[in-house]
Amino acid sequence: MLPYILFLLIFFLSGSSPVSGQVDPDKNGSLGQLSLAEKWIVQQVSSGKVADLQQHFGQGEKFRQVRARFLVKLLTDGLEGVRIPYPGIRIMQAVVTGSFDLENAEVNHWVELLDCRFQGEVNFRDCLFKKGLTLSRDQFAQKVEMQRLRVLLSANISESIFQQPLDLWRAQIGGVLIADGLRSEDASAGANFSSMTVSQAVFFRKAVFMGPVNFSGSKIGDVGLFIGTAFAGPVDFFGAEIGSQLVIMQGQFRAAANFGNVHVGSQFIADGARFHHPSEPVNFNGLRVSHSAAFRGTAFAGPVNFVTAAIGSELQFDGARFENTSQEVNFNNLKVSQHAFFRGANFHGPVDFIGADIGGEFVAIKSRFLYPSQAVNLKEIKVGATAYFWEATCSGGIDLSGAKLLNATIGFAAENSGSIIGLTLENAIVERVLRIEHIQIGQLAARKLTVKDGAYLTGVRFQEKADLRETSFSLLNFQEVAWPDRDDSLWLEGMTYQSVSAGEGGDDWKVLLGWLDQGRYDSRNYNLLETFFKQGGHKDRADAVFIQGKRRQVQEKWWRPDNLATLFFWDLLAGYGRRPERTFWISLVIVFIGMLVFDERNFDPTFVSQWNWLRQEGKAKTVVFRFFLSLDQFLPGIDLGLAKLWQLSQISFRELVYYHFHKISGWILIPIGLAAIYSQFK
Repeated sequence: MLPYILFLLIFFLSGSSPVSGQVDPDKNGSLGQLSLAEKWIVQQVSSGKVADLQQHFGQGEKFRQVRARFLVKLLTDGLEGVRIPYPGIRIMQAVVTGSFDLENAEVNHWVELLDCRFQGEVNFRDCLFKKGLTLSRDQFAQKVEMQRLRVLLSANISESIFQQPLDLWRAQIGGVLIADGLRSEDASAGANFSSMTVSQAVFFRKAVFMGPVNFSGSKIGDVGLFIGTAFAGPVDFFGAEIGSQLVIMQGQFRAAANFGNVHVGSQFIADGARFHHPSEPVNFNGLRVSHSAAFRGTAFAGPVNFVTAAIGSELQFDGARFENTSQEVNFNNLKVSQHAFFRGANFHGPVDFIGADIGGEFVAIKSRFLYPSQAVNLKEIKVGATAYFWEATCSGGIDLSGAKLLNATIGFAAENSGSIIGLTLENAIVERVLRIEHIQIGQLAARKLTVKDGAYLTGVRFQEKADLRETSFSLLNFQEVAWPDRDDSLWLEGMTYQSVSAGEGGDDWKVLLGWLDQGRYDSRNYNLLETFFKQGGHKDRADAVFIQGKRRQVQEKWWRPDNLATLFFWDLLAGYGRRPERTFWISLVIVFIGMLVFDERNFDPTFVSQWNWLRQEGKAKTVVFRFFLSLDQFLPGIDLGLAKLWQLSQISFRELVYYHFHKISGWILIPIGLAAIYSQFK
């Protein structure tokens, strides 16, 4: 305290200014006599030193007060006889009274106003700072207007508190803008950085905005760091351009957030950010990121819009949480040049990927789509590599209608088999491999699905319905698959494939045949499987498929007389022409039985009397004779010369009944057998 008292005593006794050189009040216009604090500032600045008023005058605000008009004169070289050397004007702990008006002014020096309090309005509109500007740890009680402010080097407003609106509309910063720890406390107008241009980086780490914030149309030459920044009001980055990275990690957004049409030159990183409002939208519509975008662990409480967003490399949503149970998460027409990761992500409401274009992999491993009223909507999505829905929970099912995928893998590991209510693959195209493994599917809708390489179904159970109409496979392989057992629940009409398999055992063909039998009847299905077996050299299997197909066709209306006749005569006796040997063996048995019935003693005696060899009763000759007699009786339209000499008048009733059975059997079996043989050649 003693040095301060001595300083005042010397000052008043001398009647002179404590600065080196006189400051004439008359030459400073309306500024008048400088206060002690102002004179001491001039002395320090003129000496190239920092003017720390609290260190020099103590805590009392009265002795640290500085007029804003004085600062204007000082910054614009308006104080007569005062020369400001490098490193410029550095003032700390000042209490600035009055309106600080630098509109249209030019400031030639480095300016640092640290830990100061500005009681009046601040107007830097159209002001030019030819070097740098620092307003760090300051407090602004009234509005701060910096529209079209120009700072040729860097600007620093870090840890400053703005109690009223802050406006940097169309401000231009030649270096970096540092605003770490800034607090904007105005809840109505907030802070405006729209159309601002910063040649290098901006830093808003752990800044706090209590009202709306506008960065729309701003241009940042390098990175924009908003790590841990808290936004209590709406945030608008619409149309902003960031040259390198935009980082909003751990940011807290409590109202609407608009990143629509933002262009980022390298990476957009939002890991751990949280968007709190349950109804205000978070908009990334038209977002453009030249490299990658990361939302790992990010939480969204309300609706989210990524419509037409374009990511130049990878998009990562690993561990992200979409918590709203009714509002939609919209990725319509999203474009990602490489991979899109949703590993462990949680979607509590509807999600829509219609028309999305993923150049690499689409990875939804252990993701949870928990909305029960709507399937995960991936209609017409394009995936340039593999689409993974592995161990994913899909409460409403999966809809891949019209999708174009290089590969697709859907299901669970064998020990963790799960279920989905429905899987839709209608009009989808898989260029290579489709795998569905160890999953229970309520309904499969796959009409007109095309798999150009192989489709592998392993350990799959279809509960209610499986629609595979007009599907096309190069290879179809299914093992341990349970098809729906309800009537009219398996639809296979028009399905095509080049190869089909139901396992590696020798009886897998029976599984395939049973599969066709389980589905709705379509002759094309049996024809295709028959052709496949024929081409593989398995004629017996092909015949079995043909017979079963024909049998099912007849059995569709089995009660009709013509169908009953077909089932007995054409199916049972000849296997629809594929078993002509049946008629041969049946005919042979009948002929052998006839050998026991047709006795040579019933021949005309005058004729038989001439056959000495027959009267000698040679056993072998008698057998041959009886065989040809029975055969002559059996063959319709063929006369071996024996049947007409055999006398019906001398046989018993039983022999007569058998005689007619023998003849009728021949009339039936011989034409059927000939028709079966003809069909083989045909």
